[in-house]
Amino acid sequence: MTSVEWWDRKMTVSNRNIVHVWLFSTFLVLVPMLYFPSKFGMELATGSFTYSMFEVVFYGIIFYVFRPNSTLLQLLAGAGMTFLYRIVLGTIFGALLSVFFYMDFSVSLALGISRYLPAIALHVIISPFVMRPFFLAIVDLPVRMHRRHERRASGPAAGKRQDEPTAPYYPKSAKSRNAGDTGLVSESRTGITIGQDIDGFCRAVRYLGEHHAVLLATVVDREGLTMAKFVRGGFDIESWAPLTLLLHEANGTVLKRNSELSALDQIDLTFGRRRLVIVRVEDFDLLVVSNHEDDELLRIRTAQAADMIKKYTSERYGTSMPSGTEERYVSNT
Repeated sequence: MTSVEWWDRKMTVSNRNIVHVWLFSTFLVLVPMLYFPSKFGMELATGSFTYSMFEVVFYGIIFYVFRPNSTLLQLLAGAGMTFLYRIVLGTIFGALLSVFFYMDFSVSLALGISRYLPAIALHVIISPFVMRPFFLAIVDLPVRMHRRHERRASGPAAGKRQDEPTAPYYPKSAKSRNAGDTGLVSESRTGITIGQDIDGFCRAVRYLGEHHAVLLATVVDREGLTMAKFVRGGFDIESWAPLTLLLHEANGTVLKRNSELSALDQIDLTFGRRRLVIVRVEDFDLLVVSNHEDDELLRIRTAQAADMIKKYTSERYGTSMPSGTEERYVSNT
């Protein structure tokens, strides 16, 4: 692992998660000290690492439950990391046995790592749950590294493209009329519809689409025209995009009853397994539909995508947004 990868991963594990790891580790080391040398009907293990393979498989199964779309390599990396963590716990536990029970260090170390089954069973069962934040960081690392390499590859050229005309996505009715004028390319593998030259709207939804939980991301103007979209899992863009106008209108009616309340900047709704977020950026709305997960990375991505749109509209249109957006993009027929 390179230093860049380690730094990138470290940044996704919050200080709160690190504190939790320290607290649980202390718990896992001290609790077996309280009931040592009671064996609760268990015998001392005879082999040093006889059951190591079964232990690693157990970790892999638990991590697969945490994130079903993980690759085999990611599961092996998480299981191996957790196995090493369990060995460290056993080493610390064995060292404390040597200090507090005046045992030979090699004997206490063997007990802590591989022979004293009550402590080993406790460590094995709890360890994958303690290491869950680090495993999720491993799963999300390829997405972050891809984004880093993409930024390096684009370099100064990305700034030049922002001065070129945008390539909005047209609804089915408009697409059938103006198929020869849109210049859109549909990538069925990723579900992204982009122009031949990617503009700020397409770049924002593509960036959101890199997150595994995102099912739909789109940019909609005040007239309901979809400027760019990302779709995963067969979601119908035309049934979701109008919600931006409807929800802002409905909430605006409620807010007008109190003169101290201003217009909404963001709407965040959770329903069942889904989550809907609408962020207003200048004269556009960023709509994101995702699986409901407690994932801070998606919140950060949504905020960054909104910043991309804001920067793009500022550079493209200036301080005053053009009126009649639909007439700028849909030809008269």
